[in-house]
Amino acid sequence: MPKVPDTVTLELPAHVRWLPAAQAVVEHAAPTLGLPPKKVVRLVMAVEEIFVHLARTTPGCAVLLRLLRRGSSVQAVFRFQADVEDLWAMNLTAAQELTPTDENMDHMGLLLAAGVSDGFSITREGGTVQLVLSQDKVYPETTPSDRGPTAARGALRMVDDPHPAEVAEACALARGLYPAEKLHPDLSMAGKLVDNAAGGGIVLSVAKDDAGAILGMMFWEQTSERSVGFCGPYVFSQNSGPVAKALTENMLNCLARSRTIGVCSRRATDDLPLEGFEALARIHYCHKNIVCAEQRIWFRLLREDDGAVIWAHVGMVDFLEETYARLSLMRDIRTVENIGIEMPARSVFAAELNQELSEAYLRVLIPGLDVEENIRKHAAHLRSSGYENIFFTLDLALGEQACLGGALMANGFEPALVLPFAGKSDLVVFQHVAPRS
Repeated sequence: MPKVPDTVTLELPAHVRWLPAAQAVVEHAAPTLGLPPKKVVRLVMAVEEIFVHLARTTPGCAVLLRLLRRGSSVQAVFRFQADVEDLWAMNLTAAQELTPTDENMDHMGLLLAAGVSDGFSITREGGTVQLVLSQDKVYPETTPSDRGPTAARGALRMVDDPHPAEVAEACALARGLYPAEKLHPDLSMAGKLVDNAAGGGIVLSVAKDDAGAILGMMFWEQTSERSVGFCGPYVFSQNSGPVAKALTENMLNCLARSRTIGVCSRRATDDLPLEGFEALARIHYCHKNIVCAEQRIWFRLLREDDGAVIWAHVGMVDFLEETYARLSLMRDIRTVENIGIEMPARSVFAAELNQELSEAYLRVLIPGLDVEENIRKHAAHLRSSGYENIFFTLDLALGEQACLGGALMANGFEPALVLPFAGKSDLVVFQHVAPRS
C-alpha cells in the first residue's frame, strides 16, 4: 500500500470570504495528521488569526497554506508577500503593551496566534515571508523507573531502530537514574521521542545484551547540515564504561558516513567517554531543585576544518579568538557594529521555554531598530517569570545578527560558548548574567 502523504496544500487570496476554506482544511486535515481535538481547536484559532491579519493588512495577496506533520508536531506553514513591520506583536512581551482597542486589533490577532501556538518561526526570502505555527501532539508522561543498574549478560549489541516499548523502557530508566539537568525534555514523554525518531528529527540507538535487556541509550539530531547535537549516553548497566563507549562509538560510526563535521553535546552525562572530545565551555546552570552548578559542553571534530569567514561585534572578538585558538579552528573574524541597511522599526524574537529546567532560549527572527529595548524587555519578563537560565543565540554567518552582540552585552548577557557549524556558520550562545549599570 502506498504511503499516505503527510502534507496538505491550499493556495487562496487573503480575503475574509476565503477564511472558511482555510478553517475547513485545518479542521479536517489536522486530526488526520495525528493532532488531538483540543490541539486542533488551537491550531484552527491560530490560522484564523494569521489569515484575518493578512486579509486586513495585505488584502488580496496570494497566501500559500501548507499543513504537515513534522515528527511530534503538526505545523501550519504560511507563505506570502508582505511587509514584516507588524509581526512584532508575536513577541513574548507584546501583551505588556497592547490594549484591546480598534487601533490594536490587527496586532491582537498576532498576539493570540503566537500565544496559542506551541512554537512559531518567521523567515524571509527576498519579499516572501514564511510563517510557521506549530502544535505539539499530546503524550502521556513516562514514569521514572525505580530499578537500579543491572548486570550485563553476554555481549553488547547496538540496535539503531528500537521498538517503541524499548524506547519507553529506556526513557523510564534514564529518568530514574539521572538528574533533571542531564535529561533531554523528550525523555519525559517516550512517545514523543519515538515520533521524532520516526519523522527523521532524531536518530536513536539502544544497547542490549544477549538476553535482550536494555543497558543504555543515546540519541542525536542534525542541528545543521554540518553539525550534530547529542544527548547521553544514558547507561543502565552496573559496568557503565563499556556500554557508554559502545554507544558513543556507534554514534560516531553512523556520522562518519554523513557530511557532519562536528558534534556537540546538548545534554551530556558523566558517562561520556572523553577521549577525542574537547571542552567547549562550562555553563553556570541553576535549577529550582538544586544549587547552581557547572555544566560542561563537549565538542568533537570529525574531519578537517576548511576554515570560514564570520562576523562579530567588536565586544565579542576576544572571546571568539580564545575559543577558536583552543579548538584549533580557522576563522577569519570580520567586525561589524552597524551594517547600515534599512530595518523594520520593531524586532521579533522566538522563545523556546522549558519551565521544568527554568530555561529559556531566545533567537532573533526579524532584526529591528528597537532590538536593544526588546532584549531588555525579554530578559526582564523571563526573570520576573522565574526563569533562571536565559540564553540568546546568534548566527555568525549573518552580519545583521552578529552586530547584536553589543546590544546583548549592554543588557546583562555575556558570550558563553560557540557551537561550531551549528547554523549557517557557527552559533554563539550568550547567557544572561545581570543587568549592567
